Parts: sequence; C-alpha cells; structure tokens
Amino acid sequence: MDVQNIIVQKQLGNWKPNQYLSNLCISYFEEPTYASKRLFPMCPVQLPSGYYYTFSKADLARDNVQRKPDYGTVAPAVMGLSDDSYSCHVDQIIIGLDKIITLAYQRSGAAGSADPIRARVKTITEQMALHQEIEFAKKFFNKGVWSNQWTGGTTANEAQKKFKRFDDATTDPVEFIDKRMIDIRRAGRRRPNKLANCVG
Repeated sequence: MDVQNIIVQKQLGNWKPNQYLSNLCISYFEEPTYASKRLFPMCPVQLPSGYYYTFSKADLARDNVQRKPDYGTVAPAVMGLSDDSYSCHVDQIIIGLDKIITLAYQRSGAAGSADPIRARVKTITEQMALHQEIEFAKKFFNKGVWSNQWTGGTTANEAQKKFKRFDDATTDPVEFIDKRMIDIRRAGRRRPNKLANCVG
C-alpha cells in the first residue's frame, strides 16, 4: 500500500497500522510429504461400487510363443482373467465460517492469505490428506499385510526373513535392497520403484 493510499484510507477510517502480517503462517500449509499417494497411485472411479479385472502374473510370465507348424497355426494361448469388487465410502469434515468475521475481512482489505474462506479450504484439504495418510498406515503398515515382509534386528536370518539393522556397521543396506528387488522381480517380473520404512 503506497503513502497516498494510506492517507486516503486514514481519512475514510479504514486504515489500521497493526494489520496482521500475511506471510508468517503460509509455511504451515506447504505440501507435506505423505506416503499414501507416493506409494499407491490414485485410481479415480465413476461409481461408488463396482468390479475390476485382475490378470494372472503366471500367465504373463510364461512363454506362450510356439513355432508355427507348416500349413497351420499354433494353439491359442490362454490368458487368465478374473475380477474382484471395490466399494467407496465417504469421509467428511465440516468447518464453520462466521459471516461477521468474513465481512470484517472484506471491509479491512487485509492480505489474501488472511481470507477466512481460503484459510478454511486449505485447512480442509490438509485435514483430508492427513486422514487419508492415517487410514493408509492402519491398513498397510502392519505385520502380515505384505507377503514379503522382513524385520530388522541385531542378527540376520534369511529363513526367518530377518536382517541386520542398517545402523549396524557390519551390514550392507545396498546389498540387502538389491536382493529384495531381485526377489520381487522373480515373483512378479516387475522392477519395484518404491521403498517405505515402517517404524513401530
């Protein structure tokens, strides 16, 4: 706000020298690093419930190509296909907005970051992301959820899926991760591209 504008606002009785600062609370709304959206892609759906297809990893990994016989064709390859169902549930949050506070903000001409509507939209967005992260952790950061789950400790035992903790000077974290990647590729023929650490 320039000097001339301040003089005009003072004459109108609208200018306050102790307006709230506009750039100190923004960092609280910076995008946090949540694991759920990074580990699993979002899959938008049009219906609250329905079905989806699943393909057989064994059929994808099997070599179905055959030598073509003279004057004939090979037997068709069978690709397994099954389906499963999904259902979506609605989670909700409601935050109040006082019209008097909103009116005072509009009349004061305060900086945009102080807008009560914008602040509540940011708060709701943050709350929904936090709730999604907590629900994700409850379902997927538990023992027995994953088929290939290892536990860190003071000793290593591959038969029991135990490895030496990475803070042990005698362990090699890179070698351990490389071996697990090979195991995953052998089981699913796809190179893993995500790594998560569950502490608890």
